[in-house]
Amino acid sequence: MTNTISPAFSSPVASPAMPASSSADGFGAMLDSAKGFVSQVNDMQHAAADASTRLALGETDDMVGTLATVEKADLAFKTLLAVRSKLMAAFDEIRNMPV
Repeated sequence: MTNTISPAFSSPVASPAMPASSSADGFGAMLDSAKGFVSQVNDMQHAAADASTRLALGETDDMVGTLATVEKADLAFKTLLAVRSKLMAAFDEIRNMPV
């Protein structure tokens, strides 16, 4: 029995390419990167929903590819939530600092 890995598994999941920054300052660059990452996660969620719909309607029989697309979108979303939680924790820590 030979197992082949779908091309969907060969690409990194949680490391989408960050868009080039147009801002010269550090905060603007970070904000542009964050917007690009959120946009990519949103695109991945839409692609997963489309793949699931196509599989449910019988338009495709690529169950492995659909599952990989859904899992990649789920992992990217969980990564985004983890980054958000870390940022909120850092914000709370700064907010609670005595002045």
